[in-house]
Amino acid sequence: MGCGWYRSGALTVFTHSAKRALLLSAVAGATLGLATPPIDFYPAAWLGQVLFAYVLFADETPPIHKQARWAWGALRGLFFGTAVNVVVLRFVPVTIERFTDLPLVVALLALLLLSIFQGLRWAVASWMAKQLAMRGVPRFVAFGVAVWASTFVPGVFGWTVASGISPATWLVQLADVVGERGVSALIAISAALGAEAIRTFLASKGPWRSGALPFGRSVQIASISLGIPAAMMISGAFRVRSVEAARAAAPKVRVALIQPATQARMRWDPREADGIARRLTMITKIAEQRGTDLVVWPEAAFPYAMSSTSKNDLIGPFAVLQPGIRGPVLTGLLMHAPLEGERGSYNSAALFHDGHVDAPYHKMHLLAFGESVPLSSTFPLLRRAFVRGTGMVPGDHQVLMESGPIHAAVLNCFEDTLPEAGLEASSVNPNLLVNITNDAWFAGTSESELHVRLATMRAIELRKDFVRAVNLGTTSWIDATGRVRARYNTDVAGSLPTVPALLEGKTIYASLGDFSGLLLLGLLGGATWLGQAIKRKRRTA
Repeated sequence: MGCGWYRSGALTVFTHSAKRALLLSAVAGATLGLATPPIDFYPAAWLGQVLFAYVLFADETPPIHKQARWAWGALRGLFFGTAVNVVVLRFVPVTIERFTDLPLVVALLALLLLSIFQGLRWAVASWMAKQLAMRGVPRFVAFGVAVWASTFVPGVFGWTVASGISPATWLVQLADVVGERGVSALIAISAALGAEAIRTFLASKGPWRSGALPFGRSVQIASISLGIPAAMMISGAFRVRSVEAARAAAPKVRVALIQPATQARMRWDPREADGIARRLTMITKIAEQRGTDLVVWPEAAFPYAMSSTSKNDLIGPFAVLQPGIRGPVLTGLLMHAPLEGERGSYNSAALFHDGHVDAPYHKMHLLAFGESVPLSSTFPLLRRAFVRGTGMVPGDHQVLMESGPIHAAVLNCFEDTLPEAGLEASSVNPNLLVNITNDAWFAGTSESELHVRLATMRAIELRKDFVRAVNLGTTSWIDATGRVRARYNTDVAGSLPTVPALLEGKTIYASLGDFSGLLLLGLLGGATWLGQAIKRKRRTA
């Protein structure tokens, strides 16, 4: 009975050990959350997973009832994932209280519900890890494969362990080979081995039993567990030196990133449009006086909409390039698009120069219920129910923004948190990545710093310098090693001058995508199986 639960009539009763497992899973999740801003205790990302892997594989006997067998591992994962997201996403209630009339209790409930939804990733990972282990896959391999696969489960905030600790630069450099997901899987494998070392040590009843085989084996497993991140950091240090040398030899450009400090509600008030445009013009003129090759305005910064087919700038006071602005200016703006006979809008980025506008990039990954309503084309009632999320239309391809030596690909808003969006950007062969974001809804919270960390992984995966113009957030310049070279993080309007390097070529990850991570896990699993087969053969010889 100690492994899970039993059924009495129609009532399911948890045993004491089952409740303890769920509690420890939540503690493990909260521990992992300590690795993210503003606490930034990076070892917690490993320690939290060690504890969780230990709890997850603490018993191999499934619950009595078949209906519960699939759920037991998933439930521990859900407790773990919910707890870690409660810690990481604790800025959500502040945002709800600031922009709605809802009471604190409702804001806290929203955080819990969002955390449960985000925790589904870990529920999937736990269920898969248990299923693989029950079929003979070594537990550390099962855990790593399951964590990798779970990162494909959709979420509102698509963060992973690797992106959460990206300031530990040397540790995440393998992302240019196996991607953010692959790095997360390697950390998970290391943690699962750490859990296995603890389990083996406890089985030995301590080191005082001289010559006890389980104790010696626990030391070996612990050495491998710690050796994985050590090897990742050593190789990462060499990789950083190589990339820095390439950056030093590459051409540089001057890019000014504008932070207009436009308040969240002000941006969508038509009466404020003229003032917003004047502020953008003023800051841009000052930035250009310092010398620029490109000026970047944030997501939807330009307050006037225009046609998605327009080839020319608007005229008079509605133009992007006002008198005194030399350009080019890359800005986020709304563009009109036809939508089933109605008028919809793209969340776009466009490059303006010499009175003209180049082919725009339309955001491809829309925010559910904020920019789009899932299944609204199939069920029109949904579109009417969620009025605020009905007007946006997704784009269907990336666009290269070219100005002199600059060949830029734009990631709009939270697209810089998505590995798949990074791969789409790489498809047009840019030598510079640009992000435009409006973080006004989260101003003053840890969300903006978390956003920087997720974006950092795109710079490493693709080995491109990354400049980010963020309204009321962390405007930043991230180099191709993942180092944040400059940031502007105040609520005062201004600009951040940057000098990014223009790097050409594609990484292994950009060429193979997430297949590279799958290949790594396959090789690891194959090597483990081969090692076990050799051991079995020696024992029977």
